Parts: sequence; structure tokens; C-alpha cells
Amino acid sequence: TCALPISRDDNKALGGRAGVELAPQGLEFGASVYRGNYANDAALGTLNLTLIGADAAFRSSGFEARGEIVTASQDATGGELNKTGGYIQAAYLVTSKLEPVIRFSARNMPGESGDQSRLSLGASFYIAASSSVRVAYHFNMEKSAFAADNNAIALQWNIIL
Repeated sequence: TCALPISRDDNKALGGRAGVELAPQGLEFGASVYRGNYANDAALGTLNLTLIGADAAFRSSGFEARGEIVTASQDATGGELNKTGGYIQAAYLVTSKLEPVIRFSARNMPGESGDQSRLSLGASFYIAASSSVRVAYHFNMEKSAFAADNNAIALQWNIIL
């Protein structure tokens, strides 16, 4: 007989999101949570990860603004790691085919070298109702001691089947 494992490491997790949409006003608010163990350490036992997030969006006449913030608490062999990240974004559907977008995102990681923020300027080009091409230029901003020349161009093609 062959027993197939249900989980590769028997670690369990639970997560979910609750949201409220106020359709006439174009508003949406949400909160999310995730809690689970991601590894077992011989000395510390089960290592857990907890994520707590909040998000909001506003839509009106082709304009959309949205944002999200997430905090993470992660058990680690060297102690607890606390992380925070999030973004705010605005887009406007100029025509049925063109939507420029601006986005600012940031993360705060343990140790200054992991802290980073990014400003992205881009656009979505809607080829058809089920397909779009997106292009963006990312201005990456690290703290000065860890700065790198790593700005990037991203190109994405989306298709809905």
C-alpha cells in the first residue's frame, strides 16, 4: 500500500477576509487575518506566522483609488520578526482602452537593508474584454546606505480564459 501525505510537513494554517462594499458610494473596506505554523524547529518547536491586513478602495466614473497595509509577526530561531508593508494606488480609465496608473508601495523589514519603497508609473491597455497589456516603470528607493541601481520596467500580458 502507498499512503499519500495530506501535508508535506503537517503544518496547518487558517486565514480569511471580511469586507463591506457600499456600492452607491463606490467604497469598499476589508480586513484580513492569517495564522499558521510554517516550520518546526528542534529547539523552539512550532514556528508561527501571523498576518493582519486592512484594505480600502474607492471607485467613481472611471477613477479608482485603493490601498492596503499588512503587518506580519513571524517566529524565528533568532526571535520574533515583525514586518509591515503596504501600497496606495490610483488609476483613471481615460478611454475604454487606456488606463494610466500610479502606485506607491513600501515595506519595513527587520534590519534596515530590507526596508524599501517603490514608486511605479504605468498604464493598462485593454485589447479586448478578456485581454490587456500592462507596462510600468518602477523607481526603487532603498535607504541610502543600501541604495542600488535597480529601477525596472515591467511588461505584463493578461488573458482571461
